[in-house]
Amino acid sequence: MNVSQGFARWTNTQLDTPSFAPHYDDLGTVAVDGTSFNAPAGSAVDIWVRSAPNDTANTGHPNLNFATAWTRYDDVGTISRRRFIQYRVDFTIPLSYDFNIANLPSVDFLRIDINLN
Repeated sequence: MNVSQGFARWTNTQLDTPSFAPHYDDLGTVAVDGTSFNAPAGSAVDIWVRSAPNDTANTGHPNLNFATAWTRYDDVGTISRRRFIQYRVDFTIPLSYDFNIANLPSVDFLRIDINLN
């Protein structure tokens, strides 16, 4: 298997103790309003998240000494109550991939709801 990873920058929620929740696309609507991805047969898309509190020694930046471990997107609520959030997307394709762009796994839209506690 070939694995490729994409990392987002840290997002400052501007809240000290927010709660996070996954938000998937509602397939019953025309507009894409939530997380939507494509994983053709034999490939995979895995979304991971982590969070960190504010660094009091360098305010406005995440304190990486207290960052959580990478957690599955579906479990993002378990890493709430920290000011910063970051996501990572792992794309996996088989070694027999034929380089047809239509067969590439992709993420169309990624949404994490940030709520005030």
